[in-house]
Amino acid sequence: MGVIRFVFVGLLTMLCVCYVYHRSIISYIVQQYHYASDMITTESSFFSFGDMIAARLEKMRVAIFEPESSTIELALPQYDKSPITDTLEFNEVKKEEIVESNDTSTKDSKLATTNTQKPILQEEIINTESTSTYIQSSDKMLILPPQTRFLLIGDSLMQGIGMVLPRMLQQHGFRTKNLAKQSTGLTYPSFFNWERATMQAFQQYKDIGVLVVCLGANDPWNMPKMRFGTESWEEVYKNRIQAIMNIAKSHGTQVVWYAVPMTKNETLNKKLAYLNTLYYQVVSTNGGIFLTADAILHNGKFSAYIKDSNGKSRLVRAQDGIHFTPYGSRLLANTLIDRIVLPKQDTENEVDDDIENMDKTKS
Repeated sequence: MGVIRFVFVGLLTMLCVCYVYHRSIISYIVQQYHYASDMITTESSFFSFGDMIAARLEKMRVAIFEPESSTIELALPQYDKSPITDTLEFNEVKKEEIVESNDTSTKDSKLATTNTQKPILQEEIINTESTSTYIQSSDKMLILPPQTRFLLIGDSLMQGIGMVLPRMLQQHGFRTKNLAKQSTGLTYPSFFNWERATMQAFQQYKDIGVLVVCLGANDPWNMPKMRFGTESWEEVYKNRIQAIMNIAKSHGTQVVWYAVPMTKNETLNKKLAYLNTLYYQVVSTNGGIFLTADAILHNGKFSAYIKDSNGKSRLVRAQDGIHFTPYGSRLLANTLIDRIVLPKQDTENEVDDDIENMDKTKS
């Protein structure tokens, strides 16, 4: 009798959990198995009470474990904590691997100076062979005042870059907020909605000057009633890219968008190259900066090793052929650091100091 009671309680508990978190479960199925079913958008009054419970539980979780974010209205659980345990295959990161190399420690001598105190973009020069080839890098630069905040969003690729970029930016006097989440993208906003998450970040942090994006590895899949690569799919996907750009533009924020690096999977590479053309088209049209991943590629193709300035081969990709090693992440982070132009400090203070020194010498 005790066993029957135990089984009954277990089944009832499982049903209650499935009822409350049915949206997260469906989102998991869609994201994990790329099953683009219309059921994800189906609304039912039967589940409305479960949605309400899930939302309240999520607010309680945020209030307890993420108090600094409690002032922002959060969505259902699928928008916050991914249920997928898609582990990054990075080698163990040691402190000395995160610290910049000697080449990057001299960045200050390479950064130009200007009296401008607001983010400004210089003229862009783009060279592209065709829409199907890998897009070359632009010559746009970011002129940023001190203490500019960088917002980092994206999937596990951005998590890799985010392991080193914040520290490198901090060394130049900038601040960062990293919201990168693994297994996310733009194809399944029901699983994680980057448009909403980005808007929430801008509501919380009023001083975001640069938005940095890197995502796409989880996106080359069908959407409900839309096959990947079709006109309808492309239109919807570009609209989602544009939505993120619009949020940044409405707040006067510059956008830096990383291309998805080629992987060791040639079939996947064709899809990623297509996605990169979409990113480039939308970002460049809106005046953003599109960064290629040439720093960790060999002639635009996947390579596990890249030679450094001393001619030594260095491992830049993880064993899965998709993610980056700490050194690879540092190379990609440097491509952004190289675009930053530090403003010149107020020259009036320098003039005052000179006058004061002259008075002292006369006396």
